[in-house]
Amino acid sequence: MDPENPDPTNNNPAGQPDDGANKGEGQGNSKTFSQDEVNEIVRKRINEANAKSEEKLNKAVADAIAEQERKAKLTDEQRASEAQKAKEAEIAKREQEVTLRERRAEASLILAEKNVPAEFVDYIVNTDADTMSENIDKLAKVWDEAVTHAVEERLKVTGSNPKDRSSGTNSGKVAMPSGVYTKNGISAF
Repeated sequence: MDPENPDPTNNNPAGQPDDGANKGEGQGNSKTFSQDEVNEIVRKRINEANAKSEEKLNKAVADAIAEQERKAKLTDEQRASEAQKAKEAEIAKREQEVTLRERRAEASLILAEKNVPAEFVDYIVNTDADTMSENIDKLAKVWDEAVTHAVEERLKVTGSNPKDRSSGTNSGKVAMPSGVYTKNGISAF
């Protein structure tokens, strides 16, 4: 192994171009970096990332120490009060999550009743039932208008209205819920 070139796959000594193969020909003004330059760039970036990470860690530790010192100065009554407030905040957060899940389920059912895709549920869910209901009504109205407009546009493109197929060979036949066809009240089978 060459001591000047630690990479055994590179037959070229560090810092010397290999007859234009890595000079960036055909790539405009790109620069070729030696392995040492690349290593230095990577080292700088790693050091910057480590410095940022260490700074965040030091700040978090300082904040935790300050909070601990603040709590140490509190009386038992103040500690109990803070603990109670923290529990109440956690309960409120959980209640809000449960409420949103319930509203989401409710909204999905209402959207299905109004023939609006359930994918829109995220756009209308609200913790307030009245606001959510208004949002659903607005969305259903806009959805119906958009569907009607799209159907009308499609009919304009095709240039014809759907044909009435009831006057053909099946006239007078009615499909029953059981799947049996009747003609004038008499079963076809």
